[in-house]
Amino acid sequence: MNVNEITIKHCNNISFAKIQFSYNCLNIKFAANGTGKSTIAKAIYGKANNSDLSDLRSFGSDDTPDVTTDYPLGKVYIFDEDFVNSIVFRESEVIQNAFEIFIKTPSYDNQVNKVNSRLQALKIDIGKDVEILSLFNTFSELSTKIQLNKDGGIKNNPFFKSIISKHHLNRIPENLQKYKPFFETEYKIEWIDWKNKGYGYDDKGECPFCAEPLIPEYEQEKETFTSIYTKSNAKNIMELLGYFKALEVYIAPEKFKLLNDCIGSISDEIQIRTIIQQFMTDINHMREKIGEIINFDTHRITSEEITDLENKLTRLKINVDVLNMLRGNKTITIIGKINQKIDSVIKEINAVKQEIGSLKGLIQALADEAIKDINGFLETAGINYAMVMEVTSESDCKTLLKYKDRLNNIHEVDQIKKHLSWGERNAFALVLFLHYALSQNADLIILDDPISSFDTDKKYAIINRLFKNSGRKRSLYKETVLMITHDLEPIIDFIVINKPTGSYVNAYHLQNKNGILSEKKIVKEDMLSQIHILLSIVKDTSINEIYRLIALRKFIELTKTNFEEECAYNIISCILHAKQKPDKKIESGEFAELSGEEINSGTNLIISQIPTFSYERILQNLLTPGYLAATYKAETCNYFKLQLFRILLEIDKNKSKIQDDNLLKYIDSTYHTENNYQYNLDFRKFDTIPDFVIGKCDNFINENYPEA
Repeated sequence: MNVNEITIKHCNNISFAKIQFSYNCLNIKFAANGTGKSTIAKAIYGKANNSDLSDLRSFGSDDTPDVTTDYPLGKVYIFDEDFVNSIVFRESEVIQNAFEIFIKTPSYDNQVNKVNSRLQALKIDIGKDVEILSLFNTFSELSTKIQLNKDGGIKNNPFFKSIISKHHLNRIPENLQKYKPFFETEYKIEWIDWKNKGYGYDDKGECPFCAEPLIPEYEQEKETFTSIYTKSNAKNIMELLGYFKALEVYIAPEKFKLLNDCIGSISDEIQIRTIIQQFMTDINHMREKIGEIINFDTHRITSEEITDLENKLTRLKINVDVLNMLRGNKTITIIGKINQKIDSVIKEINAVKQEIGSLKGLIQALADEAIKDINGFLETAGINYAMVMEVTSESDCKTLLKYKDRLNNIHEVDQIKKHLSWGERNAFALVLFLHYALSQNADLIILDDPISSFDTDKKYAIINRLFKNSGRKRSLYKETVLMITHDLEPIIDFIVINKPTGSYVNAYHLQNKNGILSEKKIVKEDMLSQIHILLSIVKDTSINEIYRLIALRKFIELTKTNFEEECAYNIISCILHAKQKPDKKIESGEFAELSGEEINSGTNLIISQIPTFSYERILQNLLTPGYLAATYKAETCNYFKLQLFRILLEIDKNKSKIQDDNLLKYIDSTYHTENNYQYNLDFRKFDTIPDFVIGKCDNFINENYPEA
C-alpha cells in the first residue's frame, strides 16, 4: 500500500475529482485560487472522521457530496483556522495538553514503563502466603468475638460473658457434677440443647425419656442447669478453646497455660479480664500490622510517594518486643519473614529513585529540547516572542508566552491572540501543529495553503522547520503529508533545489475545468528556469510569431545589458501595443521616436532570433482585431490566449467594455507574475490559468468578435 487514490464528487465547485497521495512522503498539490483546494482538504478530513459532508454540497445542486478512498484514511489532522482557534493560544496558554504533545514521546513512555515496573515490584507480597493469610483470618475472626473498647477494656458482649461466667463447661456446679461425663463428650453442645428442650416435657412428674418418677432434687437441678447452660454459651466456650488450640504454636508456652486457666481453674473475673485483654491487644496489633502490609501491596504506588516510602515501609515492620503473649517460636519466625521482605523492598527503593531521577531528567531534557526548537524557529522567523514550559509534575506541564523587547527584557504575555499579529500567529501555530500532529500519531497530515501569505524569508524558515531531515528534531520528513498550495516556491525548493529534504516528495498540478478536477505530476524536468522557457519559445518556429515576440520581449527584459538589447526591447514593446512607429519612454507619459541607428540595431537583434520578423508585416497582418480574435479562438494554451486577449484589448481600445475589475486585475498582474520566480512550470504543458478567467475571456471574445 504505497498510494491511496481519493475520489471526490459533488463538493462545492468540484463535480468530480480523482487525486492520489503517496505514503511516507510530502505530497504537494499546486493549484490556482478557485480550484477547490480547501474543499479537497475539508472533504478528506470529513471522510476520515465520518462527518456529515452536506455542508460541502454544491450550490443549486441536489447531488449528495461523496468521498471514497482505496484504503482507510486512518487518523487525519488538518492545519486550519479551527486548530488555531481551539488548540493554541487560549488565554495565556500557548497550547493545550502540552505534556502530551512535547513530553509524552516514545522515550518518555519507555522510561515511565521502567519506573512503573519498578514501582509495581515494590510488593512485600505476603498476601499469598497461606500460613500468614490463615493467621490473619483467625486474628480477624477472634477480634470480632472478643472486642476491646477505645480505652483498651473488653466489651461485655455475650461471647465474653460466657468466658467470665462463674459456671460453664469447665466449671460445673456441685449439684450437677453427676453430669460431668456428658459435659466431657464430643456432643456436649448438642446434649445441652437436647436437655434444655427435654425440660418442656416433665409436667407429669416423670422423666420424659425413661418414664420413671422424677427425683426430689430434680427441680433444683433443673433450675441450676437452665440458668447456666445454653447451647450458645457452650458454643462460645468451645469456639474460644478452638482459637486457643489453633494459635497454640504462636503463643508463648507459659502464656498459653494462662489462657487455658481462664477457662478452667481461674475464677477471678479481674484476673481473667487482664489475661484476655493482654491476649487481644497482641491479636489486634498483629491483625492491624498484617492488614496494613496486605493493603500496601494492593495500593498503586506513585512516583510522588517514593520520597516518604522508606519511612512508611519502616513503620510497617513488626516489633516482637511489643508483644506480650504472642511470642511463640512460630510468631517470631513469621515476623522475621515479614520484616525480611520489607527490608528487601526498602533496598529496592534506591533503584526506583534512580529510575525516577532518570525520568525527571528525561522530562526536563524533552522540555528543553522543545523550547529550544520552537524558540529557535521564532528567532529565525523574526518573531520576538519566546515560549516557556513549566513542568508541574511527571505528567503535566503548561506553556506560556514571553515577549522579548529590544533590550532583551522578558515580559509575560496574557491573552496571546490579542498580541500576536496574524502572520506571527499562523507561523507560530504551524510549528505547534507539527508537534501536535506527530504526538497524535497522525496517519495523514493536511496543510491547506500554509505559507502562501508569508514573505519569502518566513516561507523558507517554516518549510525548513517543518520538513528538514535533521535526525534530531521532530519533523514531517517521511510523514504522510498533503500540502495544498497556490504558491510555487515550495515546489521550487523541494523539486528543483532538493531542499530541505532532497527526497520523499511528490508534486502535482491541479486544474479544475467546469467542475472536473484533474491532476498532473510535476517532475524536476518540468520546472524550467524562466530564461529557458522564454528562449525555447523564441526558438520554436512552429508557433505564432506573436508568442515568440512576447517571449523575446520578456527574455530581453530579464537579461538586457547593452544598447542593442534595449533597442530591441523598445521595438517589441511598441509593436505589441500596435504603435505605427517604434519609440521609447523618456519620462512618465512622454515618448520619443527611435533613431534610425536604434531601429537598425534593435531590428538586427530581433531578426537574429526570429528571422521572419518584419515590423510592418506583423503590424498590418497579425496585429489586427480580427486576426487576434480568430487566433485566440483557435489557441489551446490558456497562457497564450491570455496574452492575446491582453493585446487585443490594447489595440482595439475596448478595455472599458470589461466591467469585471477582478478579471482586469488578474490579466494585468498575471502578465508579470512570471518574474516572481527564477523557475517556473512550462505553461505550454501545465495550464496554470484558472478556468474561470479563461471562461470570462472566452465570453468576451465571442460577444465582441463573433465573426472571427
